[in-house]
Amino acid sequence: ALKLFDDTAAAVQRRRQAGEDTRLDANVARVEAERARNQLAALLPAAALPTGYHDFADQRAWLGLPLSGGARVEGVLWLSFDTARRLSAAELAHLESLCQLTTQALARARLYDDERLAKEEARRREALEQQFLGMVSHDLRNPLQAISLGARALQRMERPSPEAVLRLSGRIGLSADRMGHMVSDLLDFTRGRLAGGIPVEPEPGELVRLCREVLDEFSLSHPGRELVLEGDGVCEGTWDGPRMRQVLCNLVGNALRHARAGTPVRLRVWQRPDEAVVEVHNEGEPIPEALLPVLFEPFRRGDSHFRPAGSLGLGLYIVHQVVDSHRGRVEARTGAEGTTFTVRLPRGADFPPGRSPR
Repeated sequence: ALKLFDDTAAAVQRRRQAGEDTRLDANVARVEAERARNQLAALLPAAALPTGYHDFADQRAWLGLPLSGGARVEGVLWLSFDTARRLSAAELAHLESLCQLTTQALARARLYDDERLAKEEARRREALEQQFLGMVSHDLRNPLQAISLGARALQRMERPSPEAVLRLSGRIGLSADRMGHMVSDLLDFTRGRLAGGIPVEPEPGELVRLCREVLDEFSLSHPGRELVLEGDGVCEGTWDGPRMRQVLCNLVGNALRHARAGTPVRLRVWQRPDEAVVEVHNEGEPIPEALLPVLFEPFRRGDSHFRPAGSLGLGLYIVHQVVDSHRGRVEARTGAEGTTFTVRLPRGADFPPGRSPR
């Protein structure tokens, strides 16, 4: 029955586009009813058919009227009569008026539902933003407190040894770097939400060399971890080098945090005629299924233990924004074998430098 409804609506839509009369005559209705009866009879046992069902196709008069608003057909109002008859012009006008009122009611109901959903989404986002602000304040307070304690400790020392100065200044520097990364993420988040995307400045570059540089940096900061680069020897294209370095650093750092101890993190890159593909894979606990649909959205990762300590949880959001600004796409797949993030980038640039291509 639903298929009959959909097929008839499509037939009315085609007639409207062709400028034909959209009222379906009895012959068309009879053929459609017979087809629907045969389909249902093939699916249902005879005992499940309602009384008089097999006489359904013997009705003598049918009328189908479209429920349409502008170019959109919402459905079809079907009328059946036990005896053959012709409707008068007044009756047809009354029925068409009824169809118009029904269509308007459906449109109002849809608008009401859309407005209700929009308000619920706005309330949810506002609550998440308040939660995010509290999280930012907490995460920034920790490195700030470390800087303050280190500076006060240096002030209290009358004659500090070079080792003590080096140790305390190193802690202060690390805390300042952490704060700098957080502030940078916040700025990128603001650009992504308010400026219509993170701006990029594409120029010719080589992606394999950039991947190798990123892995070399992580090898120094994560001694003992196995980082593997696989794929093509060269992958040339046009993209924003610093922004792509940011993408790779976020994905590799994320993989190192969630990789099972003693397992490698694999970075694979290869080129196709029209795109470059980068995959970052780690073995470890799968991403929760409920988190996958919102994995690249802000304010969401704080709800999960997957957000690392000392991070604002904006890394994957920034990855998505940068890739989107390059007119690429990023996706994640996860399972018992581990998690893989795949980035696909067009190798050519058809957008003006200095602006987001979106």
